[in-house]
Amino acid sequence: MAEIHDDLYQPLPILTYAVEWELTDGNVTSFRRSDVLLHALNALLLWWVLTHLFGRAGWPTVAPRALVAWTLSLLWALHPALVGTYASDMGRTHLLSTSFALLALSFHLRALDTGRQRYFLAAVLALLLAMLTKAIVGWVLVALVLEAASLGWRGAARSWRVYVIGFICVCFAALTIYTSTVFGGAVDASKGLFGDPIARSALAVWIYFRDLVAPFWLTFWHLPDPRTGWTYPLVWLGLALSLASGCISLVPGRSRKPA
Repeated sequence: MAEIHDDLYQPLPILTYAVEWELTDGNVTSFRRSDVLLHALNALLLWWVLTHLFGRAGWPTVAPRALVAWTLSLLWALHPALVGTYASDMGRTHLLSTSFALLALSFHLRALDTGRQRYFLAAVLALLLAMLTKAIVGWVLVALVLEAASLGWRGAARSWRVYVIGFICVCFAALTIYTSTVFGGAVDASKGLFGDPIARSALAVWIYFRDLVAPFWLTFWHLPDPRTGWTYPLVWLGLALSLASGCISLVPGRSRKPA
């Protein structure tokens, strides 16, 4: 008898699992191989996006930016903190969402550079596929920063593209809240947590940053920290890292030069 999962709606990963199950008779090795290949594809997509961003930043020659882009992409591919994405049982949700998100980012950049709206349409399609894989409702902030880097903050506030992406994010945020509430996921998940959602998110930023630059904690599941709250210094450090990341992301758009 088929089992119905009362969980967040993630049709694309489930579809890929179902198709691969039928094609391979449930061969576990095939699932692991596919996830590793998806991770490798994401590294190549990251190289593609970084090369574009470095070109917008005005790097004068191709060789240095290609070298840095390849180095960062290789770090992405081999970094131990990302092992869980292709080694865990349901890591494909993260892998596919990353693939579509990187495509959405690249197409959005192309739309800004060329002024051709077909690239933005491709970005919206890629974003919808990412949302159907794993909801990333904060993507509107990425779109806002991209638009501000090219048009300035006032131009970004008037950009219809930001509002289209914002509408998509709001819709999927509402669906996520609805499914979590109906099936009890939000209530069950919050029982063992500490602090408010913003403080927890800020602390998570610090944890992700720490695992990136110093991957000595080879664990991919961090227990809730009872110190989480606005009196915890690491929460403020996570907020500072988020602010710094947003400021740095504006740099590639200052020259407004296409890659």
